[in-house]
Amino acid sequence: MTTKSRDLTIPDQKRYVESYKTSMKRMNFNGNNYLSIFINAVKQYKAHKKELDDYFETSKKNGTIALTWFLKSKTIERKMEHNELIAITFAAMFLECIIWDYAAVNTSQNFTEDSLHNISLLGKWKVIPKLVNNDKTINIGSEAIALLKKLQAERHDIIHSKSKAVPDTYDKIKEQERKGRKITIPETEQCVKECIEGLQKVDTTNYWYFEKEVWHTVKFPTFRTSKKKTGKTLLTS
Repeated sequence: MTTKSRDLTIPDQKRYVESYKTSMKRMNFNGNNYLSIFINAVKQYKAHKKELDDYFETSKKNGTIALTWFLKSKTIERKMEHNELIAITFAAMFLECIIWDYAAVNTSQNFTEDSLHNISLLGKWKVIPKLVNNDKTINIGSEAIALLKKLQAERHDIIHSKSKAVPDTYDKIKEQERKGRKITIPETEQCVKECIEGLQKVDTTNYWYFEKEVWHTVKFPTFRTSKKKTGKTLLTS
């Protein structure tokens, strides 16, 4: 249960504030929540994909009736799509949260809000590392940028979904049905990994630690840490 500030004496309130400032650089950082939701959605997506693959193999052996296969497979595919939407959306939210916090920590709240607020997700990841590290030549890597561009486009399509008129021919309908997303789940995972690794490589502020063997283990810059990288994670999902 959270202690209300009015229940504390003035000296205790001051100690509370100082303690908070000692351990935290900023408030309302949701990166760890977004990352956890993204990871769980990916796990669910992969589990349903395996379920679909296993069901396909079983159906071939048992000669499952076509209608039964169709209904069952569609149910699993809907679950996959559900988690696909969540994973892509929250991957983008996580990366937006990370780069915003990185800018605010290393510049200022006012500057970040006034000058960087309207820049796209892709633009932030291109510009902010250069700005913070005072180096116009650095970048987080071509693969990270390419994947981030695809992630940004897909997130935009998801958030600003627009229905389409039904085409007049069977072939055109099937063409629309076959159109996949701009980024796959493996590519989305790789995008998050490449962005974080790329930022770690170019960052000179030493607020970042990234464990390569478990890519989703991240030390967030929101928390106050030693300027010296210790090789230990601060947060794990």
